[in-house]
This record gives sequence, structure tokens and C-alpha cells, in this order.
Amino acid sequence: SSPYPLFVNARDLTSNLVEYIDQRANEDLFQPEQGLTVVVDGVDEVGIRNANLVMRDAAVLTEANRETTVILVGRSLPGVEPENYNKIEIPELSDQQAIDLITQFSTQSFNPHHWHLWPEPIREAAKRPLFAVMMGTELYSGNDPNFLRPSQLIDRLAWRASDVSESLEERAYGLLKKLAVKAVSYGTRVRKSEVSSDLYDQKQIAESRLVDDKGNFVDFTLAFFREWFAARALIEGAVEIENILPVLDRWIMPLRIAMGSDDECLIKDLMTRVSTNDPCMAMLLLSEVGGYEWMTEAVEPLDLGTSIEAGQQILGAMEDWKVGLGNLYAVIGPTNREGEVSTLGILVSGTGITTSWYHGDDELPPIVDLAGQDRANVDWPVITWHARVPSHHAWSWKLTQMDLARALEKVLQGKEFPLKSRPAVSELAWMLSNSIKLQNDLGQMKSVIANCLHQNMRYENQIRPLYFWFGDAKVTFYELRLVDHYLAELSECGEKVIPDPWPSSEPLSLRSGWVWSNYSDHRLLDRTNAVYAAALDVYEELVVCWFHSCSQRLQLFRKLPVQLEGELSIRDGNSFEGQPILDWRTRVLPSGSESFASFVLEGGSSPSADRYWSEEAEAQKLLRPNGEEIGLSMSRGVLEVFGTRPATDLAYSWLASELREIEWQ
Repeated sequence: SSPYPLFVNARDLTSNLVEYIDQRANEDLFQPEQGLTVVVDGVDEVGIRNANLVMRDAAVLTEANRETTVILVGRSLPGVEPENYNKIEIPELSDQQAIDLITQFSTQSFNPHHWHLWPEPIREAAKRPLFAVMMGTELYSGNDPNFLRPSQLIDRLAWRASDVSESLEERAYGLLKKLAVKAVSYGTRVRKSEVSSDLYDQKQIAESRLVDDKGNFVDFTLAFFREWFAARALIEGAVEIENILPVLDRWIMPLRIAMGSDDECLIKDLMTRVSTNDPCMAMLLLSEVGGYEWMTEAVEPLDLGTSIEAGQQILGAMEDWKVGLGNLYAVIGPTNREGEVSTLGILVSGTGITTSWYHGDDELPPIVDLAGQDRANVDWPVITWHARVPSHHAWSWKLTQMDLARALEKVLQGKEFPLKSRPAVSELAWMLSNSIKLQNDLGQMKSVIANCLHQNMRYENQIRPLYFWFGDAKVTFYELRLVDHYLAELSECGEKVIPDPWPSSEPLSLRSGWVWSNYSDHRLLDRTNAVYAAALDVYEELVVCWFHSCSQRLQLFRKLPVQLEGELSIRDGNSFEGQPILDWRTRVLPSGSESFASFVLEGGSSPSADRYWSEEAEAQKLLRPNGEEIGLSMSRGVLEVFGTRPATDLAYSWLASELREIEWQ
């Protein structure tokens, strides 16, 4: 006696809705007179005229029988006007609802932390139940949601959702690729006339159901479709790599999707052009290749050829990195006496490769066979055995990037980048004077350094830095030069001792042996503000001098100049657990301003977190109107202002953290 449930796909209607239901009644043996609950799906997919006809027929059905209900499902379209209908807008899922739905279908734990690791286009799509279900099933088939890369997920979702090979005509497919290239490159909607001035073409795009038609402008309904079609345009030769080089940052995800192509020429051309123009983008692309754990997969190995042939690919990739990295390569890359890429030693055996970069002074050809060289020595200091080479056409860039990343990690840990900013040099001078226990006597320190420089003048211009030890402190010839000039300036000003660059402790009665216990609260606050302000200067110098090629991918650098604000919490200092805690956050300043720190003691006039988020978001729109979203930064942790070079230490820690975020390490 209940109304008969009936599902109808609007695309299957070959006659009007009333006739279709009569036909179904004869086939399924139900009586329409008893009442129906009809769901007509995809009303927006049949065109404006047919959609209005379906709505007219639905009105006829419901007027003929009060027990009949018709639910029409589809996107809102201009020209489709429901009359006497209850129109219900279906809201997007919340983050938690999307997570719950994905988890239900993936049958695996999917916590909010994993959710926020996905790029915005995937999270946007997942707020629509259909895509959340598809995402869950993809994660289920991928076995582990943590190892299915976002680019892979976009590629799979797009193939399933659009079914390009069957549902789109070739002309429409080409137009969508053209639209995607322009939309990604522009970063905004595209005028219809830029895609095609032909009205039939514009109609084909609109009827693809993948785009939103807004007057004279058009764009994809979901951002991940835009990224996927842009990737297909690149893979299928509809756009050349050199045409997108000026706007590479907007092409991150399409390029990552393209890295999954089997086209060897495309991958090598892509990696050469990107690594020489934007090496940090190249690092992000190489995350698609994977690391050592990916190399253990049971995949068919590439044919590497002879040792010399494989060496030519590795040497070519390293030369690309040299061009792209600029000054940074001189510090972390293998170089010979002329500053060019060193000789590569290589041995190919099975699926593995042994490599080493020559450090000697002999004249050798660009590539030599390492046969018989099985242990490290002065000329071949690092011999690396790659147990399995990634089965990807970008393997040579991956291996050389790993060599550079190891060298960079060593330089970062040793804080070996030459810096000439006043805070960095004053800290260095203070550290050296304490290391050799001269009681900070300026005259004696000048004499020691001048003598060291004079005795080692012949090493001043060598390619690889020469290190000098002062107690337990290690410095280069260049750094000694900087300290020598700094001490000379102090001497000209009448100084007799090397000053502590930071507010020092006071003669208080020690509460414990911890370094912070000899500071009054306000003295400690003064030191904190001074060190953090100086750390911003050191950080900026590090990036400008050595990481210029990566600068626009480093979040803190893109915000400069900034104000650091927050609260310093002074706790019971009689134990390690009682050390001070600093809560801090960044605020962007007008261009041309000087960065500074303005921390206050706990309980001061620091704004609430909610107020900070709203104020800083508005400030970024006002002060960076032409920039892309640069994010908001907050941090909480143990106060770090007591080391031998606290400002330098902070600057290096900020830089290292940001380099990890862009896949450098």
C-alpha cells in the first residue's frame, strides 16, 4: 500500500516522464495509481529545454495523484525555473562529514591530520558525497592512504569522474584542455572568447557538465578537473613547457600529475627545464619519484646501459642543478678547480649504481669507471651505493638531488654558509673569543686572527673552503676576514673588549645552575626581543645570498618584513622543566619597513589567537594585494636564546624547517 519507489536517470528518458513511468509499470508490474516516489537524477544533464519538459511532466504526475512525490535532482541552471516546487539546496559536507565518509569506504583510519595534508582541490571535491565515496574506494584499493600521492588520487578521480575517452567528443576534450591551460596560467576564470569564439564550441563546453558558465566567463566546477585537464594538455603536447615557465608556481599539481607519464622525452625535457629555471619546483616534482622506500618496490628496472651511458645522464642532471641553484651549488655541489661540475666516477652492476664525485687535483675526463675503486679516500671521499635505481625516467635527477640534499644537510648542521650581516659576524666574534678564552680582549683577539690570516694567505681563493679551529669553534678563511674587519671597526671606536652582542645576565643570586636563572624577567625579555629581531636579519641574508632560487617558496621569506609578537612565559627556573616558554606569531608589515620583535611577558597586552587570525588575514590582503596566499604562522616552544650564536641558530632552524616542507631534505 506504500508509494512505489522508482529511480529514473534523466538521460534514459526517450519519451516524456509520464509515458516512461507507464512503460516501467508494465515491465515491473506495479500500479501507478497506488502512488509513487520518483527520483529523477541528472535533470541538469539533458539541456535546458528537456529539463523544463521533465519538470512539467513531474507537475502532471503530482497533480494527478496526491500520493505521488517527485524529487528532481540536478545542479541549478539558468533558464530552468521550478514552479510550485520546494527547492532544496544540498550543502557541502563539513570537513568531519567528508572524513567520516572517506573512512567508511576506505575501511581504514583516516584522521583529520591526514585530511589536511591533501591539497585544497582534493578537499574541495571530497565535500561532495560522490567524490568522497570515490576517494574512499581509491584509498581502499591503494591499501594505505598515507602512500597514495595526491597527484595519483587526482588522476584516478578525474578518469573515473569524467570518463573522457567515452563521454566527451574529441573537439570538446580539446577545448577543455585549452580552457585548463589558460585557467591554471591566469589563476582565474577565462573569457569564453579566449577558448573559442564559436557558439557551438561554447555550447559543447557548457554541456560537458565539468564547467561553470558565468556570463562571459567560464571555469571548471571543481579545481582538480582544471589541474587534471592542464596535465593532460602537457602530456599530449597541447601546450609546451616553455610556455608555462613564467607561471610555474600555478602548475605544481598539473606537473606532478604529468610526472606519472610514461613519455621519456616529456619527463626529461620537463626536468631539464624546471630544474634549471626553478629548482625548488623540481624538488617538489621529484617527490613523485619517491625515495629509498619506493625503490624497493618490485618494478621492472630501467635499462641504464653501460656505466658511461648512465654516467652521462647523471652528469647532465647535476649540470642542470648547477644552473638552477646558482650560488648555492658552489657550497653544496661537487666542483673542480675551475668551479665546474666535478668528474663523476660510476659503476653499473645489475639494477644498482655506485657513484662518487672526484675531489682530487688531477686532470680527468668528465666520467670515469669506478671498477676496482671500492673504498673512500681523499680523492674519492664519498662512494655511494644505490641498491636500486628508481624505475622512473627522472631517476638521474632523483639520485643527484639526493647527493645535494645530503651535502646541504651537512652544511646546515654545521652552519657553514658565509654570512656578513652585523648580527651574524658579532655573534661569531663573541663565540671565537670565548672559545680560545681570551676574556674577550679585543687587542689579543685581533692579533690572533691577523696572524692566522697572514700565515694562510695562499688559501684565500681556493674553491673548497679551508677550515680553522679556535678551540672547539670552526670557521672559514672568509669568516675570519669578516671578523677581522669587525674587530677593526670596534678598535677604531675605542673599544677594548669584544662586546656581548645580546643583553647579558645580571648579578643575581643563582636559583639553580640553569642559564636562564640568572636573568631578571625584564632582562630576559630584552634578550629575547633582540635575538629574534637579529635572527630575522640573518635569515633574510641566508635566503637572499644562498637560496634565492627557492625564496618564493619559503613562507617566512615571502612575508618579510614582519613583526614577531607573542608572550614570554617565565616559569619556576629551578629545573629543566621550568625553562621559559615563548608563544609567538608573525604579522606582515608594509614593504620597506624593518622587521622587529615585540614580545611581552605573560599576561601582557598580547591579542587572543582568534583576534590574531582575523586581523592578520585582513592585513595580508591589504599589504600584499598582488601576492598569493602566504599563510599564517604561530609557534610555541622552549625559549632558545642562550646558545653561543642564538640568532644564527634560530635563522638556520627556520630555514631548515622550510626546506623540509618543499621536499629539499
